[in-house]
Amino acid sequence: MSGVTSLEAACDLLLAAAGGMDRVRSWFNQRTFSPDRRAKGAVNDYAGSLWLAVEELRREGATAEQVAEWQAGFVKRWLAYQHAGSRTLNWMITGPARFPVDRNNKRMETERKRGDELSQYIDGRLHWLRRRLRKAEIHEVRASDKGGHKETAFGEIRLIENTALDRIQIVFPGKPTDEQRALLKSKAFKWAPSLGVWQRQLTNNARWAAEYVLQKIAA
Repeated sequence: MSGVTSLEAACDLLLAAAGGMDRVRSWFNQRTFSPDRRAKGAVNDYAGSLWLAVEELRREGATAEQVAEWQAGFVKRWLAYQHAGSRTLNWMITGPARFPVDRNNKRMETERKRGDELSQYIDGRLHWLRRRLRKAEIHEVRASDKGGHKETAFGEIRLIENTALDRIQIVFPGKPTDEQRALLKSKAFKWAPSLGVWQRQLTNNARWAAEYVLQKIAA
């Protein structure tokens, strides 16, 4: 599965996950006088959100696997939200006699939380994608560096991506100046005397920090 490609496909996906429209309609029987209308809205409105989000993820460079992963997370949260709502009651439907007010309030609070979780997941889709893309980049580097590290020379200074130790390392031909040491420390590099390198954990932020340091030194 590589993600829905149309609004109709998104509706079909949600209905299949829910077990059909009759099942969705039953979630609203004790909450509204218009269960059919509410059920269609619960599917159609969120199918639209799903389809538009998936299209945006594709435009931003998500792979088919990443789209499928995000979509699965959407469906999981949508079902949790709808199931939580299905447990709430409307006293105008069920009748006021012995209506479980406290229990219903707790269930409504659970529904609200599940709805917030779904909304936050939808709103955070691009942040989610950026995290996945960074992980994919790091994995690709590690997979290609079978010797344990990738090394680049900047004059007499060497930049090493030591995948065996999960560190990015800068090696100077001699002792850096006070200004250079201050610059390294400002970018979270620490001196490792046993290795003779300045290093920090290997991340994309660390790569950018190393490039900044080397550009400043070369300027």
